[in-house]
Order: sequence, then structure tokens, then C-alpha cells
Amino acid sequence: MSKKHIYFKRYYKLFAYTRQNLNKDEILDKMLNDSELDLETYSSRTFNRDLIDIEEIFGISITFNRSKGVYETNSDSLDQSKQNFLYAYENMELIRQSDENQRYIVLEDRQLTGVENSSVILDALKQNLALQFNYKSFTVANFSKRLVHPLGLKQYKNRWYLMAVEVEDKEETIKSFGMDRLSNLALAKLKSVVHKDYDLRKEFQHIYGIQRVKGQQPQDIYLKLNSLAAKYLETLPLHKSQRVLERSEQGVTFSFHVAINTDLIKEISILAKDIIEIKPQSLKEKVIEELTQGLIHLKRNL
Repeated sequence: MSKKHIYFKRYYKLFAYTRQNLNKDEILDKMLNDSELDLETYSSRTFNRDLIDIEEIFGISITFNRSKGVYETNSDSLDQSKQNFLYAYENMELIRQSDENQRYIVLEDRQLTGVENSSVILDALKQNLALQFNYKSFTVANFSKRLVHPLGLKQYKNRWYLMAVEVEDKEETIKSFGMDRLSNLALAKLKSVVHKDYDLRKEFQHIYGIQRVKGQQPQDIYLKLNSLAAKYLETLPLHKSQRVLERSEQGVTFSFHVAINTDLIKEISILAKDIIEIKPQSLKEKVIEELTQGLIHLKRNL
């Protein structure tokens, strides 16, 4: 095992223990007796040095709360990429443990596919080159050849997508290509027209899902759910702009600042039986239309 991996493993374990409301002696004892770390010694000096490293590397401040007598983590300032990295590592640890504890850990059978194409796509982005590939859409029977200017990668509902603009598209419409449906992916001998400072995160900061309508502006939307459904939404937010506006005996009102697109309408429709109120009226009508069409389809075919 490389030294880098050993250090990261130690940092991760320390970060985990400092989230358990422990004092220094308790943390040192847990670190020293952790069978996965296999440390011969773990001193107070090493502990303090590790806290400095964790803050420098991950932006996580771990401080001593004198009133409680325990160490606490402050990850409010942690940027999204580092949050995702820690989240991925925690998932990797759980998956690794599932082999050792098969009776206690049940993983989803769904497997992410298409990730093997990510290295070629990232190479194209770094070298500012176009991409060529064959694509199999779910709505079309045959493969089609595509030549695109790549913008980046986006994950949505357990799938990875290549976000790109087709070379021949004068409207420069941002399209999504499921990475599990790409084949014969290769760098094209054509420079990409995408500016080197283009930021896909900023492009999609007000978007739920993968549908970006050119020129569409975000707006404030409001969703009131019954108290039980609200608990689920609070612990797994729909979008990073999600805020709690009001709590009452009837339920909880959330606000979002997003563009209204098909992905958002479908997601809100899933919550239909728990919804008390939707604003604006235009969104309410679109959700009702989505549900109505679904019922018509079911009655016709079942």
C-alpha cells in the first residue's frame, strides 16, 4: 500500500472519529486500536499535525469545543468537489466492507456503466479537442455517428452523461449523451470551439437534471409538503438552492431557485400524493398535465 493511501486512510478515520463527539484521549485510543490502520503509536503531536493536514488538504476545520469537552468538525466551507470526493471514499469503504460483512450490508444491484469512457472525454477537454463516437439513442433503432464539442460530464439518477454541442449545430444546443450508449469513442482532429474557461457547473447551477434550455432563466418556485415527506426532502435535498421557508402543523414550505424543465416536472410529480401546494401556477399546471397523461396512459393500457 502506498504512503499516500496510508495517510489518506488515517485522515479519513480521524475525520470520522471527530464526528462522534469524543475528546482527544478517546480519539487517540480509537485511532491506535483501529485494526484497519494498524498503528504502532499515535501521539498527541501526530494528532495535531493531522488536524492541520486535513484542513490544508480538504478545507475541513476540526476544533476543540471547550464547553462540550469534545472535538467537532466544521465542513460548511468544504467545496462541492471535495465533498464529492469524501462521499465517494465513504461509499468505497462501505462497498469494500460489504465483502467482509455480506450478511449485514445490502448494495443496490444497479451498476454504473459507461464510466470507462471518461478518460477519453477528459483528455479531449484538456486538449481542447472535439470528440467523435457512435451513439445509440433509446428512441432510435440504429447507431448514429456524432461529432461534438465536449463541455463536460454530469451525473444524474445513477447515470453519467457527456454534455456537448454538436459541431454542425448552429444553435449551439447543449445535448446530453448517455455514456453507457457511446461506442468507438475517439479524439477528433478538430479543435473544440469551447472556451478554455467554460465552467459546466456554472452553466447548470440553476438546473435540475440534464435538460438545459438555451435562454431559459431560473425562477423562484415553492413546494409545500406534508410533514413526513418534508423530512425526506430535508435530508436529501432536491437541489442545492433548496431552503425551508415555513413550518406549520399542515406541513413544510420549501423554496427553490431553478429553471423549470421536464426533469424537474417529473421529479415533483413523484411527490404528488404528499404535495399540499405548488407555486407558480404555471408549474402546478405542468405537474397536473404530467400526472394526467400518466393516468390516461395507464387506463388505456392496463
